[in-house]
Amino acid sequence: MTGEIFLDLGKQISKAAEEVGKKTNEVIAKQKIRNQIIKIEKEVIKHYEEMGRSIEAKYEKKETVETECLVLCEAISEKKKLIEMYKEQLLAAEHSKACKNCGIIIDKRDVFCRGCGSNANEKNAQDAQGEKT
Repeated sequence: MTGEIFLDLGKQISKAAEEVGKKTNEVIAKQKIRNQIIKIEKEVIKHYEEMGRSIEAKYEKKETVETECLVLCEAISEKKKLIEMYKEQLLAAEHSKACKNCGIIIDKRDVFCRGCGSNANEKNAQDAQGEKT
């Protein structure tokens, strides 16, 4: 009897550690996306600063500035597109979860896992049986 208690306790601890690992991976993935957004936003700020210095220098010399800034404007536009893409990825990641059975990432609204077919809204079969006994 005592052996069964320790066996069950060991299983519960292992399962808890597995769940913590899955959640940790989800948090890390989201943070990587956030870091990409921050990095690109900083690059955009650098382009704005460079553009401002360029415009100011041309302005002081009474020169046309439109063509000089075109490259920077295009770079900023591309960076903004990247930022939006990463924000969409982050939003998608926040609306997802790991399957409790196989661990793949699925939408929180999914009823069944696309990877293993298990019920995504219930504990896996072993857990359900363990709770009944």
